[in-house]
Amino acid sequence: MRTTIRVFLAIADPKLRESIKRLLEGEFDIKVVGEATHPLELLVEVGSTEADVVVHSWPESQEMPGICTHLLTEYPGLAIIGMPPRAARMYRCRQEITVAPCAMTGLGDLLAEIRSLSDHVVNVL
Repeated sequence: MRTTIRVFLAIADPKLRESIKRLLEGEFDIKVVGEATHPLELLVEVGSTEADVVVHSWPESQEMPGICTHLLTEYPGLAIIGMPPRAARMYRCRQEITVAPCAMTGLGDLLAEIRSLSDHVVNVL
């Protein structure tokens, strides 16, 4: 049974990406398996990392970026957490290619979403 949630960071802002990386690296059940600052890097590298969750920069609008649709089609077990700049919410996506807003009052909310989206991965052989 796998007990570590593998997270790929696709956050363009270097300060935010480093803050999130430091937060995640302090968690016993989460491992950062890759990073990308550009969508093309994300598309090329995410498959080789076998990531469970991608934390992704999200545009200001609520519309799902095309790259997320592509990733969810290519990697059905993947979950995506979209983080718009200066927003008080995040967006979570799964294979169903649906977007659901969720509260973002702090980085603790990000940890809770990563674990919530990964339950199906961590609890299987």
